[in-house]
Amino acid sequence: MAAGAASQVGRCEPGRWARFCHTWYALAAAALVMAFVAPTCGASQAARPRKVIIVVLHGVSWEELAAADAPALQSLLRRAAVGVMNSRPLGARDEMAPYVTIGAGRGAVGPAVDWTRGSRARPASYAQALRDANRRAGTQAAPGLLGTLARRHGLRTGLLSIPEAETRPLALAMVMDSAGAVDLVNHAWPGSYRGAQAFAQSWHEADLVVIDLAALYGASRARGNPPLPGAPDGRALAVLSGLDPVFDRVSRTLDPARDLLIVVSPTCPPYRSAKHIAYAPIAISGPGFKPGLLTSASTRRPGMVANVDIAPTALQYLGLQAHSAAELTPMSGRPIRVVAGTPAGRDLSWRSRFMRAVYTPRAHAGRQVDRPLNQILAISRRGLRLIDLQWRLGPVYAVSQFAAFMFVGGVLVWAPAWAQRRRRRLQGLLLLAMSVPLALLFVGPLDWGGFAGPYVMLGALALAFAWLAWAGSPPLTALGALLTTTSGIIVLDALTGGHLLDSYLVNFGAMSGSRFYGIGNEAMGVVVACGAIGSAALVQQSRARRGALWALGLWLIVLAAAVGAPFWGANWGGGVTAAFAFTLVYIGVKVGRPRLRQWAVAAAAAGLAGGLAVAVDMIVGPRTWTHIGDAAHLIGRGGIPAALTIAARKAHGNLRIIAVAPYTVGALVVAAAAMWLVLKPPARLRAALRANAAVWAGLAGGTAGAVIAVIVNDSGVVAASTAMGITASALAYVALEGDQASP
Repeated sequence: MAAGAASQVGRCEPGRWARFCHTWYALAAAALVMAFVAPTCGASQAARPRKVIIVVLHGVSWEELAAADAPALQSLLRRAAVGVMNSRPLGARDEMAPYVTIGAGRGAVGPAVDWTRGSRARPASYAQALRDANRRAGTQAAPGLLGTLARRHGLRTGLLSIPEAETRPLALAMVMDSAGAVDLVNHAWPGSYRGAQAFAQSWHEADLVVIDLAALYGASRARGNPPLPGAPDGRALAVLSGLDPVFDRVSRTLDPARDLLIVVSPTCPPYRSAKHIAYAPIAISGPGFKPGLLTSASTRRPGMVANVDIAPTALQYLGLQAHSAAELTPMSGRPIRVVAGTPAGRDLSWRSRFMRAVYTPRAHAGRQVDRPLNQILAISRRGLRLIDLQWRLGPVYAVSQFAAFMFVGGVLVWAPAWAQRRRRRLQGLLLLAMSVPLALLFVGPLDWGGFAGPYVMLGALALAFAWLAWAGSPPLTALGALLTTTSGIIVLDALTGGHLLDSYLVNFGAMSGSRFYGIGNEAMGVVVACGAIGSAALVQQSRARRGALWALGLWLIVLAAAVGAPFWGANWGGGVTAAFAFTLVYIGVKVGRPRLRQWAVAAAAAGLAGGLAVAVDMIVGPRTWTHIGDAAHLIGRGGIPAALTIAARKAHGNLRIIAVAPYTVGALVVAAAAMWLVLKPPARLRAALRANAAVWAGLAGGTAGAVIAVIVNDSGVVAASTAMGITASALAYVALEGDQASP
């Protein structure tokens, strides 16, 4: 018994031993998990698991995307925030520029050699050609900056496209680095077995992936020009339907909580005329991008972004905005965000509001279109209509002004007696011509549609404005009232959101991407000339000289501030131009014809206005500053060479406008003649101007503003033409008034 008891005590009980073993094994397993899993989790966190996938289409419109029989594509669009962006037609002279721009985050140009045709290009030579082309053009863009920053911070880039050598450089420019390198490059049709393997490799191993669906590019080249802009093309719809398996694979592989998907077409379809340009489609889905309308600080418009905004958006999502703040300065784009509002406030057309509420494409008969997509379709169609109206009615402004000036000037030279007998009628004709800029401000929002409707609307509005200014008023009062009202309405609209300026038929900025908000150079020329001459004419008619001078000074300060302030007109060159011209006007009205000292004061005022605009923009920081702060920062970093590069770019832009629009040459010739008559008038005209000295000061200010506009603005030729159009007509108007001095 004792021995048996001793043996029982020396052995562990079976239940206790099992519990001990289980506990020991559990602790050992937990230690192993902590030893191996914890470092893996840390490594995965350090690897930045977020991904950006950019699906690139070529030459497609929103009408075609919305009408395509592609369920997977339609499902992606329903979950995405949608918008439009500036573009150029596929097959245009420099069709590679939008792709290079997206990769650089700044407006860029393509190489001089056409890399979209012929044998396959070496990436290094392609990147060198891009750098050389942008250096010659003075764009200050860094091609491949998106890929460079991604690779510099440890991220991998990938390119997946079909094996067509002619289309590779297009998408390559969006993801390559400055040397033309990409970490993963796979050229295989996505529907094949090899394509599936390449897709999986690019998706899992790369952080920034570009999927180039170049089949649509070839189809767009082969399909010819569609008969009507904005009409879905049958071949493009067939190609989109064939690409739906690719969108289905993207949709199934995408992690909505981790991946950012951008579907974009950098180019629009090649329409029947180079004048017809459509907005390019863009859709973004992922964290922070719920269904709605896209916008950015570059455009300040709901539903509209710029192509330079794609690279900053990708970098911000990948978490590089804090690590590369100093490196982002070559980028002029701003990150894209989503707004839930409707763009109805940006368009006063009752037809467009009705279309936004009820419009459904014919291809969508029987199914409801999502409201954000419905709004984008309305914006796209409205953009096509506006670009058509701008090409048709925009030249009416210059033609009406200079034709009236030449006719009245010829009559005054060859038949002065006849002209004096019909002085009131000829002044009414000139007043009608000077009403055209104000009428064009309302034709776009109040478009009747059709071919003749805009012309009828333009004529009716111009007649109404001219009659309201002319009825029962002395000639100079009518002139001052009309021109002051024109400048006042433009400035008031800029201060309240730019609803009319968005559809102004004199502006061409949004389609080309040169300006989306504020007061463009075309409207700036109108504001400077109308503000200078109109306010001077009202002072000429005023009997309370002291009060009139105070009112004149305050009004001109308001106009100059509205044009040049970054948060209003955002036109640095316009602010400098307005400050110089308006200072001359005030000095001329107060003390007579300005001398050398007064010209120096005007130059100092222009410099002060430019410095204030730069200071205000620089205060807000690089994330929200406009092109004013961007240019100032580049000059601060690059010094005199950067300033010279910007000046060369401005001169190149003016020469390009003259080459593209030959009628500007005639406008400049007539403007030069009017400028000479203002500064060196003949004896008969000098007597009329001396009798109306305040108006003469306004004419001199408008002329000086046109000269300064050419020097300090990218499209200063256009600003000078619009300013001198008003100045020329006003000069003929005062010449008809003769030496009848006003009180």
